[in-house]
Amino acid sequence: MPVTGQVTLHITPIATFPHQHHARLYKYGYAFVATDETGTPITSSFNQNVTIRFSYDEASLDALGLLEQVLKPAYYSTSTQS
Repeated sequence: MPVTGQVTLHITPIATFPHQHHARLYKYGYAFVATDETGTPITSSFNQNVTIRFSYDEASLDALGLLEQVLKPAYYSTSTQS
């Protein structure tokens, strides 16, 4: 993170999203909010690469008719609504 000291990352599941053309959601998304030691949200970009991993249940994919090969991470901006 582009700050010094302790950083807290809050990750909250989100169940509803605006409709997006050509996209199907698997279960839900997540809101990520990072704060510095004083609780101030960090809005700057990361200053190094970050890896985020998601787990899923293959049986749930099958039930939805989704193939593992077509899963793609996506980012939704509440600022631009896209």
